[in-house]
Amino acid sequence: MLPKNIPLKLAVALCLMSAAIPLSCKKNGSNKTIPGSSHNVYIAGYTISQTGSYTATYWKNDSPVNLPNSQGSGAYPQANAIFTNGSDIYVAGSNRGNGLFWKNQALQPILNAVNLNPKSIFITGGDVYVAGDSVHDYPSNLNSYGTFWKNNVPVYLPTCNLSTGITVSGNDVYISGSGAGKAAYWKNGNPVYLTALGANTGYAFGIAVSGQDVYVTGDTATSYTGLESVYWKNGIAMHLENGIHASGIAIAENGDVYVSGQSTVNFNSRATYWKNGKSIILSNAPSDAKAIALSGEDVYVVGDTVAPFQIPTAVYWKNGVMKALTQGTVSSSATSIFIEN
Repeated sequence: MLPKNIPLKLAVALCLMSAAIPLSCKKNGSNKTIPGSSHNVYIAGYTISQTGSYTATYWKNDSPVNLPNSQGSGAYPQANAIFTNGSDIYVAGSNRGNGLFWKNQALQPILNAVNLNPKSIFITGGDVYVAGDSVHDYPSNLNSYGTFWKNNVPVYLPTCNLSTGITVSGNDVYISGSGAGKAAYWKNGNPVYLTALGANTGYAFGIAVSGQDVYVTGDTATSYTGLESVYWKNGIAMHLENGIHASGIAIAENGDVYVSGQSTVNFNSRATYWKNGKSIILSNAPSDAKAIALSGEDVYVVGDTVAPFQIPTAVYWKNGVMKALTQGTVSSSATSIFIEN
């Protein structure tokens, strides 16, 4: 649910980003086999059958695992986030406004309620944190609030309209999102509003903490410049080259900043990641990059593209080399990644 005071230009752009992949006719030339890895790579997403049936899915080292859905036929379950803790695998998702949460492929009851949209998971010290949106006094109040759950106990953020990501550092809980039409993050429930490039309107879509530094990425807009993608380090904005959407952020041990998202190439949208603000185009085909993770010197990005099967296909890129997670018999999308190092 988007805030009512968002400018039309940004609202349209955000809606387009969550819809079908933009059209183009160039062919991707990067469909190569990815070398093996000793790490377990978990990717969350969903598939859509030829009859239009959705299945929430995660892939472990490229092998699919379909997740059960309690809503029955006509449902649209999607997996939005994934995290592991020891031998346990946690996945958060949604279905038509109903929150879904799985542990080791079994649905967990506490989040399986109406008007929830969990989007991000973080686990530390045995505590499970989930961030998303909820209507906590439905049906008397239909307003959506940013929310996080710690071990299934909700904490509502009344100044947050949209909650998109979560991380924990020490005893501090950080949430990315938007409030009052502005990109923002919350530290222990207290908002920090972010501006950039003269824009006061925006959304934050990812957050990371490294030492004492807080990194946030997202999009801003003005009536003059249109949509701009940026990341903030401790509130100071850095422009992302040709960016039209920033979806996730990861920080290397040496301080390099990596951001996933979309950029424009000849007015066409392309899956992209940025290293310290400089763009690296991942595909020559219509595509989107939705999340990013680092493992040593390796850069993993997940998303979707219409290449090589001419339908939306869940893929990941390892160091720029693409691997398809489905083989053209179903439509699919990859939304989140977690790497066990």
